[in-house]
Amino acid sequence: MNRRRIRWKAFTFLEVLIALAIASIALLGLLRLHLLSLATADAAQATTQAVFVAQARIAEASTEGFPRQGTTSGTVERNGQLYTWKTEVRGIAGPGSSRLPQDGLRGFHYRYVDAGLGREDDDHDNVCGGHPNP
Repeated sequence: MNRRRIRWKAFTFLEVLIALAIASIALLGLLRLHLLSLATADAAQATTQAVFVAQARIAEASTEGFPRQGTTSGTVERNGQLYTWKTEVRGIAGPGSSRLPQDGLRGFHYRYVDAGLGREDDDHDNVCGGHPNP
């Protein structure tokens, strides 16, 4: 009788190790990408909350009427985050000033309002803007 050797076709141990190493490197890259997306979503949520706080401050300022000169600041808590705000109001020179709009209005007094908003854990303020306020 003629006995034939049966040859198994399978992966060797080394091939399996190399495949596992490649798969683990790919999975680590996906994990890093996921962590980056979580950090980006957190930053976007914090920015959205800061915009809501700024809009609330703008609404409060618009109900107060003509702003008084000076600097005011405060702290607001929103969804567990502390936000600090600061508003500076300065007078602007009369007609002929380069910062005044050229609309031909005489006798109006203008104030320059500069507002800033930042989170307690930030190192810098995010300036919201500054606009002449008739």
